[in-house]
Amino acid sequence: MLDVGNKTPDSAGFYNLGTLRVKADEYQQFATLQKELCKKNPEALDTLYHMEHAPASEKPLTFRVTSDQDRNDRYDDKTNTISWNPNTSVRDKDSGGRVTPATAALHEETHWAQRG
Repeated sequence: MLDVGNKTPDSAGFYNLGTLRVKADEYQQFATLQKELCKKNPEALDTLYHMEHAPASEKPLTFRVTSDQDRNDRYDDKTNTISWNPNTSVRDKDSGGRVTPATAALHEETHWAQRG
């Protein structure tokens, strides 16, 4: 898990990690995020496993790291894409406080896990 080893990106510039696709130039940020989440939250490891091992009949999940201009972390069920900005925090609607970018990413991954 989280090791691209000797793999090379596909023609579109993505690493294919089972059923999970990550842009090659975004992979380091993605891997750092997932390692941080898995240390803090055992459920994150389970979610990551399922992102990499979804049923073959499903469209592959794409994880994108977005720019500062895009401050809207989200899971898009139409494209099966999680978009995450590592440079922003999100306001928690319940507490009014802010959550870390890593917690916001896990929130979007949870939306993916609860699909359909």
